[in-house]
Amino acid sequence: MQQPKWEAPVEDLQEHLRFAVPLRAAALAHQISTQGYTRDEATRWLTGEARRAGSALGQGDILLFCDGSERTGRARAAAIRTTDDLVTGIAAAALLAQLDGSGGVTAFGDYHGVAPQTELPAADSSDVHRLLDEFEALMGVGSGEGAAA
Repeated sequence: MQQPKWEAPVEDLQEHLRFAVPLRAAALAHQISTQGYTRDEATRWLTGEARRAGSALGQGDILLFCDGSERTGRARAAAIRTTDDLVTGIAAAALLAQLDGSGGVTAFGDYHGVAPQTELPAADSSDVHRLLDEFEALMGVGSGEGAAA
């Protein structure tokens, strides 16, 4: 199988992220909720996830450069792992932004998180789960309403 020839690679990456980041953010928020993390614990854990994902992106050229031949074995696994790390890093950063009250992050021109015009309440450790629930709900609204120009 031949690797696809992307005519607009950034747009294709954005499309993938618009789908994958909300799903990963929901999975991370669910894990925080089921583990019963406090606000500080959630912040530490998400910071660790974002850092781990960021350090793994040192191999990001795997996503950028391809000779068009089929990726198999280790090359395929590395590309999948790097893409997964990118999604995790953006989702963790968006959740961290939600917890600190700034609402979200912009990656590759798209905004991930609570819409910038949304009024965010001041957060304390007792309402971390409510904020995560709101984030999950708002991430599912669609990329058009929360996307930055």
